[in-house]
Amino acid sequence: MNSEEPKCGDDCKLVEMLASKTSTEQAMENAIASVRTGNISQRGAAKQFGVAQKTLSRRLNKNDVVSQVTHDASSPESAPAKPKKADQAERDQWCADHEAGESIRSLSKKYGRSDKTIAKEINSRKSNEGESEATERPPVDDQPVTPTGELNDHMKALVKRESKSSKDRLKIVAALKEIKKPLEMTMKAASKEFRFGRGIVYQDVMAAERQLAKDGNPGIRETLEEVVREAELVRKFATESLRLLQLDRGEP
Repeated sequence: MNSEEPKCGDDCKLVEMLASKTSTEQAMENAIASVRTGNISQRGAAKQFGVAQKTLSRRLNKNDVVSQVTHDASSPESAPAKPKKADQAERDQWCADHEAGESIRSLSKKYGRSDKTIAKEINSRKSNEGESEATERPPVDDQPVTPTGELNDHMKALVKRESKSSKDRLKIVAALKEIKKPLEMTMKAASKEFRFGRGIVYQDVMAAERQLAKDGNPGIRETLEEVVREAELVRKFATESLRLLQLDRGEP
């Protein structure tokens, strides 16, 4: 025989009751419910309720997928586990990798942490290191000069370091004066042209930039912006050094 008959049992009463209902959709729902009892096959239910077997099979598969997705979403076991808070060893490694040249974005992908979290840790440590260098005294003699009239070890190291640094800073000042000359020349030339009504228009500057690039020369904007960036860093480092060394008080 080509058809399958439902097996006898308590669930057969449910099959008979569902078979009495009408409408195509209701018939399909009845067929789905009957198959789920496990006492009738898809083919037998399709014949019993007068629905297409392919449609019944598709609806059963669709319901199974929806049911599984709903179960997975509601199951505590399937919920993605929150990453545990980074321990001290991991945070130390962030800073070590960053000092070695890795970017914040690279570290974020590497350790599965947010850019904000890693950047906050690194910036916090830099700030703490700066304060520590400014306020902590090394474990040596409290007085800069020992009872014998000599500098203590810390003072000797300070004088040695700054002896070289001071000479290097004078070289930087001399170099800055030389750098200032072409910058001043550019500024005065542009200013003069504006005063005499021959102001350079943006299109002329862009044409000059293109020609400089064609000739293999560095551009106007890129060189000026680079000077500004470096000059701002020089100013920042010099100003902060004065503050940390407590030489910004105006005292001789």
